Amino acid sequence: MDPFSGPHLACGHRVLVGFDRHPASHRALQVAIDLAATIHAQLFVLHVIDLQDYPVDPDSADWEGSAEQTIAQERREAEAMLSESTLDWVYDTARDEPAHALAKAAHDLDVLFIIVGASRRGLGARLLHGSVPEALLRKQRKPVLVVPAASPSPVD
Repeated sequence: MDPFSGPHLACGHRVLVGFDRHPASHRALQVAIDLAATIHAQLFVLHVIDLQDYPVDPDSADWEGSAEQTIAQERREAEAMLSESTLDWVYDTARDEPAHALAKAAHDLDVLFIIVGASRRGLGARLLHGSVPEALLRKQRKPVLVVPAASPSPVD
C-alpha cells in the first residue's frame, strides 16, 4: 500500500520534505516539523533512494544488505526527530531521480510547499544529482523552501 495515498489526503494542509542523511536535510526536516506544526499541516517525509545509500564498492559481499541497513538507519533518524512532535506524518521512500520524485509527490499530494536541504557542495554531489532545489523549481510550480545545513553567522 502506498502511504502517500488514502484517507489522510482528504483533510487539511500538507507539507512535503525531502530527507536523506546529510546535515542540510536533517535541518530541513526540523524546519518542516516546526512549520507544519505552526500551520497545523500534515507532514510527508520522502527519502529518495539513490547511489549514496549504497556502499562505494558494488562488488562488496553484501552491497544490497548494506544499502538496506543505511536506508533503515535514515528512516530511524527521521522517525526519532518526528517522534517528539504531535504532527500527523507519513514517511515513505521512492526510487527515482530526487527532484522528479519530490515533484511527483508534491503534485499527487497537492502540498502547500516542498522543503529540501541546500544542495551539497562538491563535484561528485553535483554530478550525481545536479541541484535538487534548482531542478524542483524547473519541474513543478509548488513553492520550494531551501534550508542551509547550518545557521549562518549573523550579518553585522
